[in-house]
Amino acid sequence: TRRSSDLGLLIMIRIAKHYSEKSKDRVPKLASFFDNLIGIIQPRFFGIFNLHLESIRNSDAKVLGYPDPSKKSGLGPHYVTRRYAEFISAIHSLNPENNQTINTRLAALRTQMQKLLLRLALPLRKIPRLTDVQSKHKEVIFLINNIDQILSVLSNRKLDVEDGEKWKTLLEQQIATFVEVELLLHFEKLIRFVKATTKAIEQNGIDSIQWSNAKATEIAEIGRAHV
Repeated sequence: TRRSSDLGLLIMIRIAKHYSEKSKDRVPKLASFFDNLIGIIQPRFFGIFNLHLESIRNSDAKVLGYPDPSKKSGLGPHYVTRRYAEFISAIHSLNPENNQTINTRLAALRTQMQKLLLRLALPLRKIPRLTDVQSKHKEVIFLINNIDQILSVLSNRKLDVEDGEKWKTLLEQQIATFVEVELLLHFEKLIRFVKATTKAIEQNGIDSIQWSNAKATEIAEIGRAHV
């Protein structure tokens, strides 16, 4: 209800602006009436928008529902993510002039939504019977799915806005993390060996590495395990 009220007020503001501009030359007093009407509606719009902001900021992730990795679609987009995406898409569609005050509020809403997604993903960091790397894998998949949901809604509305760019950057970061976790899942020993060896070479030079038969055997075993 709060969401539809905010959108309804924004629609009223746009209608009032339209008629204000049309009336300026023909009926100045009517234009003044519409300008006054905008002055009355705008504070109400931002007041309700602030309630959205506070609602996300104070949301209890447990009450909203944590993702369930045991279910087939348990790591899919959260229903709150879809609502957020639809809401900001509607706001952007009704804000073609890129009103800076509205954009500032949308940026604040985006920040709180990012924090909410991290709170929702928190239980995935330590899943019983899974290693830390396996748990991280689940967490990253959940975050990628939710960010992709937001970007899909914006794309379907053909909205080329700052929100989309910011979420796209975050998606790229999560994809990079996903690649790292995937490598750790399958090549953990090899990666640790390479990092340890690289660090030793950087600190003490390549001559500090003792290439004994045992070390050669260890390298061969690590390589054979991942072929």
